[in-house]
Amino acid sequence: MNVNYRNEILTQLAETYYKFLTSLDYNDENFMVGIKEGKSKFLSNLNIYLACKIIPNSKNNKYYTTDFVTEKALHQLMKEDHKHLIYEHIIPKQRYIQSVCENLASKGELKQEFVFNQLNKYLWTATVTKAEDNLLSRTKMPKDWDTSNLLSRYEAANITLIEHDKSYLLN
Repeated sequence: MNVNYRNEILTQLAETYYKFLTSLDYNDENFMVGIKEGKSKFLSNLNIYLACKIIPNSKNNKYYTTDFVTEKALHQLMKEDHKHLIYEHIIPKQRYIQSVCENLASKGELKQEFVFNQLNKYLWTATVTKAEDNLLSRTKMPKDWDTSNLLSRYEAANITLIEHDKSYLLN
């Protein structure tokens, strides 16, 4: 995905996620319990939806929309074999995007520009095989993470990610 598409998607995501978070009634415990799963899946679902709009309809599958991919996963994608593939957030979104944004929104302090900046910094995705995914830490970045090396969690697990060049989708 080129930079223009990424910015376009992130702009739409930030606008819609901001609207969603600032519309929640954080003081209503029953409401917040009921919306818990929706809050958890909101970003992923919308990101996949928006990213699928820019790839060919015949490849309308989340695995084709990611920013990065492993060699094994790419080989499977090129054969249209989706078995045992995982759509993975490179940086755990709950900890570095959702919790931070929800906390500010609950206090009435969230700004749309902040949401965009968090998404731009931390919302990166990868397609990996199930076996590769099993090697990853689920919710934490490595202790020595410098907050800028996106691939740190993968490097710690000896998994090599490459930029997901989607030119093969046009064939």
